[in-house]
Amino acid sequence: MKLIVQSDDYGFTPAVTYATHEAIRDGIIRNTGLFANMPAASLAVQLIQDCPDVCLGIDINLVSGFPCADQSQIPALIDHESGEFIRSTVRKADSRWMKEDLYPYNEVKIETQAQIERFISLTHGRKPAYIHGHSIGESSANYRQALHDVGLQYGIPFTRDIWAALGVVRTRNQLKKTMLEQLEYSSEEDILAQLEHLTDQTYVRIGGHCGYVDAQLFAYSTCTLSRIQDYQMYTSPKIKKFINDHQIELVRYNEIYSL
Repeated sequence: MKLIVQSDDYGFTPAVTYATHEAIRDGIIRNTGLFANMPAASLAVQLIQDCPDVCLGIDINLVSGFPCADQSQIPALIDHESGEFIRSTVRKADSRWMKEDLYPYNEVKIETQAQIERFISLTHGRKPAYIHGHSIGESSANYRQALHDVGLQYGIPFTRDIWAALGVVRTRNQLKKTMLEQLEYSSEEDILAQLEHLTDQTYVRIGGHCGYVDAQLFAYSTCTLSRIQDYQMYTSPKIKKFINDHQIELVRYNEIYSL
């Protein structure tokens, strides 16, 4: 088995950034996507310098923080009182959610291009190794299409296309809503149980959201305490032992796929 271990939202907040960096250095994460629009993105890029073997991609974030594009070009994406993106919790409370596409293709494309340019600026000319969606991918065909198209424009593969081309089997890391559910759910045990049934597969992906918690995270996300559970999973001695015992190869997107 070739195992793609991916953690999203790198650079979301300082706590998420430090935890992800530690789990890259000491755990099994081999692929992570930068939130290029968030203030902690510069810290994330600084820290990743001592992890040259990690595959650094970009997670296109349209639900947290300020945009990288001129707000006048993306009016449907912005809360015009705060100037930040319309939060996913607000979107999901909209009666049109899952009935209409609330993300205009051209606006998503403009912001996606702007976030990639921000990534390139932060990394002094380096392009993301892959492009990945965040939070709203299942609700917006426009969002998925824009990420695919901009990826082709820049020569950056879209994770959904990689999964389809290679027949990647994705484990399911359950997102729990309440604090109690997030505390009681064990990412480690869930992922380990899934891996035990997937050892005959060629490509398997583990995804999640590694992190510690800080005030900024609670302000921006409902996925909070579960990030600590994912940190435990990514650094788990049990999972490391399972990988070693079954001779599983940890792989990076840029090793297994290119446009």
